[in-house]
Amino acid sequence: MSIQIRWSAAFSSYTDAVDGELEAKHLDVVTPESISRAAGFTDEDISTVLPFVNGTRVPMDGPLQDGDEVRFDIDIHPS
Repeated sequence: MSIQIRWSAAFSSYTDAVDGELEAKHLDVVTPESISRAAGFTDEDISTVLPFVNGTRVPMDGPLQDGDEVRFDIDIHPS
């Protein structure tokens, strides 16, 4: 599975939050949350992340498909 990842500049302090292509051959299910956690985000951090897949806002636990482009933005008004 190949997924394109784009991070908002607001996440530049996370050294593992880098733009690029994710090759997820060893994972059964990839979600925006699993990508965020792999980049070092905590539960509190994840509450500020807004994932968009192919331009559409999606839930953090939504499964991703081969060829998806995921853009992570920051929610300036987290709940």
